[in-house]
Amino acid sequence: MVKIYFFRLVGSVFFMHICDSCCPYSRISCYFACFFFGFLVCYFYQFLHGYAVIYWY
Repeated sequence: MVKIYFFRLVGSVFFMHICDSCCPYSRISCYFACFFFGFLVCYFYQFLHGYAVIYWY
């Protein structure tokens, strides 16, 4: 359970880097939205591929 949460967190950080390029002004709300979106995508991959989310991020 800890490993799954860890890789979900890494996925969220990955999406925050994407958000940094999309939002040049680095707004707090934009980072928060990207952080939440990262969690959603990691949950989605974990639902489809099980522990394959480890290899995605």
